[in-house]
Amino acid sequence: MQIIDRIGQIHDDLTKWRRDIHAHPELGFEEQRTSDLVAAKLAEFGCEVHRGVGKTGVVGRLRVGNSPRSVGLRADMDALPMDEETNLPWRSTIPNRFHGCGSRHLKRRNPFGAPHPMIRNASCLVHLVTQLRIHS
Repeated sequence: MQIIDRIGQIHDDLTKWRRDIHAHPELGFEEQRTSDLVAAKLAEFGCEVHRGVGKTGVVGRLRVGNSPRSVGLRADMDALPMDEETNLPWRSTIPNRFHGCGSRHLKRRNPFGAPHPMIRNASCLVHLVTQLRIHS
């Protein structure tokens, strides 16, 4: 099966999850609902899940093949403290919370990277990191 066909198979689910996260934005270090969703999906996809990284961060690890190589993919999931001024059906449902820039990252590097066809065909250890921060 071609990669584009595999992506097509999960497109509707990825869109639904991204829109849900967009509609329920959480500020940095407060992403409990989002972390719960990401961790549950990564576990469902067969990842070893580590929670509480940098407080609310989630790391999913997936071993594919026997290679000693590893790769890391990172996605932000925190919102900005501002109102969303769109009329999209999945707009923020929480006042003064908006995924104004994080939504673009979630589209390109979704936090549910485990089912990504290129990962499934790789031979390496994949680290899927969401919202890893350094406390200042």
